[in-house]
Amino acid sequence: MPRVDPAWDPADVLALVNQIATTWAAQPEHSEAAAANAVDPTTAARRAAVVSAVERLSPRAR
Repeated sequence: MPRVDPAWDPADVLALVNQIATTWAAQPEHSEAAAANAVDPTTAARRAAVVSAVERLSPRAR
């Protein structure tokens, strides 16, 4: 099960995950830049990037 490092404040984790998840919707200029410059500008690729970023905040317990 993924666990968040206890050094993280839960409010900070919530804010970070929320911002990561809403970047494309809240800042359309990023979508335009991605369409022009990203290796893969698809929604699926963007979703995968969000999932990867959030997983890095909560690495699997060893």
